[in-house]
Amino acid sequence: MFKKVLVAFVIVAGMGFFEPSFLERPAIGAIHLVVIGVMLSFMVLHLVYDRTPRIKPLFSVEFGLIALAVVLSIFGAYAYHGQGIKVSLLAQRTAYFFFFYPFLHMVKPDPKFVSRLLIAIGVIWAVLYLIQWTAYPIQIFGERMSKDRNTIRISIPGGAFGVVAYYYAFVKYLKTNHFKYMLLLMLMFFIFVLLGTRQLIAPVILISLWIIIRSKRVQSKLVLSLLIAVAAIPIYIIFNDIFDAMMEVTRQESGSLTENVRFKAAGFFFMHFSGNKMAFFTGNGAYSNHSAYWVMMEKYSKMFCYYLADIWIIGEYILYGIIYVIAEMVIMIRMAFMPLPEEQQYVHYIAYSTFFALFVSSGISGGTESIMMLCLVLYATDVAKHLERKAREAMIPEDTVAG
Repeated sequence: MFKKVLVAFVIVAGMGFFEPSFLERPAIGAIHLVVIGVMLSFMVLHLVYDRTPRIKPLFSVEFGLIALAVVLSIFGAYAYHGQGIKVSLLAQRTAYFFFFYPFLHMVKPDPKFVSRLLIAIGVIWAVLYLIQWTAYPIQIFGERMSKDRNTIRISIPGGAFGVVAYYYAFVKYLKTNHFKYMLLLMLMFFIFVLLGTRQLIAPVILISLWIIIRSKRVQSKLVLSLLIAVAAIPIYIIFNDIFDAMMEVTRQESGSLTENVRFKAAGFFFMHFSGNKMAFFTGNGAYSNHSAYWVMMEKYSKMFCYYLADIWIIGEYILYGIIYVIAEMVIMIRMAFMPLPEEQQYVHYIAYSTFFALFVSSGISGGTESIMMLCLVLYATDVAKHLERKAREAMIPEDTVAG
């Protein structure tokens, strides 16, 4: 029971308890530091006192490279932008949530609990989103909310878990045809549309079609495709204002790539921002509002609307360098192509979705929620592969005797 409470606390507190409006940014930052301290303390205690066998972490090399990149970026911020090392250590606290992966391997929560937790947090996020959407303009949760694209766009931590819940429900429904999974599927898709985010809706629709096409349980692909087309009609009618607004934004942005602010920002940061060639390896480091580095980044955002969070994987490259990006890409590729049991197939779809996000959104390091979601999914993958290997080893003597 203690392990379950501990893991759940780290996740919920790591998301700032879904950021209720009474919590200011400094308070959320302090909560993050407490969570990081809790993880590191338990990791040290387990290293000293725990002698029980551990499951092999299959992604330890990649996480080691990420840790190396984060350390190097501290010196990048100091050398290229004059930001003090102590300031950088605090500024990059989001990256410390990658410790959640080795933390999980030491705490060793039950994999079934991990799956239930992933879904539960996704559902809680969806419910809170609906509450806040209904309460608008009164702010209850989230850092930001605005009326845009004929919907109310709200930034509440937990969306990454909502994506996991969607694909998990999709896989489960195709396997069991149980109505509860269809309800979960519909709830998550409903929230995705309300978000009005093309970078989320587009991969969800494409990957959903891919799941259906590849599913061995769907007998008639033609009939199912027709049913999907018919079902899309009422969905479009219900949300036509939101879809039309997103299409209008897409049309305006695609008119000229040279005038698109995101492409201009990507070109500027990639080609002109880093004043030292070594930044290719070290990155420029995360910036804090207590440094001249932050003042410079604020100037770019206010004068030109250039935001690192808007330029996909390039933003992560600028902060942490090429080593970080390579490690991130390797994780995604391994997740996408690693053979997995049927129960874990949702991991592949999360990998596809996250890989897509690397090139159209803020990527993994966009927030603590994305990092913790990834760590949970990778831990569940490690456990599934470990159990699969144990099952094969248990069958070997029987096969030998039979021969």
